[in-house]
Amino acid sequence: MESNPLAVVRNNTLGTYRLAQAAARNRIRHVLMVSTDKAVRPTSIMGVSKRMAEQALLECATPSTRVNCIRLGNVLDSQGSVVGVFLDQIARSENITVTDPDADRYFFTMAETVSLILEAARAPKHAQIWVPETGSPTKIVDLAKFLIQQKSKFPEEPRVVFTGLRPGEKLHEEFVGPGERLADEVSPRLRAVDGAIAPREFVHSAMADLDVAVRARNLDAVLQVIARFVPEYRPGVFLDAKRAAPLVTHDT
Repeated sequence: MESNPLAVVRNNTLGTYRLAQAAARNRIRHVLMVSTDKAVRPTSIMGVSKRMAEQALLECATPSTRVNCIRLGNVLDSQGSVVGVFLDQIARSENITVTDPDADRYFFTMAETVSLILEAARAPKHAQIWVPETGSPTKIVDLAKFLIQQKSKFPEEPRVVFTGLRPGEKLHEEFVGPGERLADEVSPRLRAVDGAIAPREFVHSAMADLDVAVRARNLDAVLQVIARFVPEYRPGVFLDAKRAAPLVTHDT
């Protein structure tokens, strides 16, 4: 996604905003967005696009349309999951590539993920961000070593090789950021997050400016809107080098 920032913002932020607006116009009873822990203190274009999407969604709430979102972590064995990458490397007896020995993540099984989403959909509150109750995060290197022990069939087990963090990637993820706090428990596995919500006029103005910038394929202008919306976000060196990156999709 760092390679295609305009497409990410168009899909994640503007797409969510337009969907929420359409739901409100048509008096849809409930919209639930699945967000990510990467939206907290975002360092990637994916994370900051989701953070803006959260704010845009919550500002589209109306008395007849309830909107909420839930932040989740990494889903084991989902498309693009690190588990699949590790299993492919083990099957080919290749080195197992891990970014950093201290990198850790919150992992959920597919069944847990579906269950948490359904619980969030049943939660009665309005214009709220939910986060799951979690234990300690899992070190990615420990996951890799576990899979090697379970799946390796070769006399010489694959080695773990550390490759360094990728552009926009964080060492640790978290579910609650600065200016936010854990609030009510809405179920044994879900907590509400209280935090500042951007004023409605500001959100709608920023979304209009973002739409113009994306349509013009102007990454500088997109990053200027992001800086207004999420001032703690800093584009990485890789993204700075992609200032002229084109969209990977076509206008319809």
